[in-house]
Amino acid sequence: HETTRRAAGEKTRREMAAKAEVRPRPLELDPIASRVELAFWEDLRRLKLDVLGTDDSPIPITGYYTPCTHPKMSGLLRLGRESLVPPSASSFGSRNSCPVPGTLINMNNMRGLQNLDVEYLLREEAKKILHDIMYGKIEEDPSLLLRFLVISFADLKNWKIYYSVAFPSLVFKSEMTLLSLHSASLVLSQEEVIILCT
Repeated sequence: HETTRRAAGEKTRREMAAKAEVRPRPLELDPIASRVELAFWEDLRRLKLDVLGTDDSPIPITGYYTPCTHPKMSGLLRLGRESLVPPSASSFGSRNSCPVPGTLINMNNMRGLQNLDVEYLLREEAKKILHDIMYGKIEEDPSLLLRFLVISFADLKNWKIYYSVAFPSLVFKSEMTLLSLHSASLVLSQEEVIILCT
């Protein structure tokens, strides 16, 4: 009986794998929404007053991505209080709150914000993604595929914040094609599934 059950289980897995195969189709990018919580700006204000002063160098930050499977809704990238903690200390996440590396550029005045070359900054972030693909870093840390950039000016005197969140993407000369798609249960061990689900 045990051999019959095991054989039936293997047959079911093979059938599921065959169903998981899809015909090649163009790879599409989904839009991503963003939400910046008030606590993020409060902590940035403290950081600016107590540590950064007039230094407007880029700061590494961490966003938390929540995927959405609904076809009419975007996934959400959230920035909160924990986003300003160095990425190595805040890298813990879950399947509904995946840590994503980002860069914050907070300018000292509105003119500085308006003069930023956002296209150039996004190209530089996209180059980081391409570099991580070419050198295999994304195999160790897939979150590197989804980077983001926040540019801002925090008018501390008037308690106003002007900001924009942007997501770089790679643009290829030819169409990218999705060749196959497999259920996670077919490619991950049970231990890996448990880790992802907690």
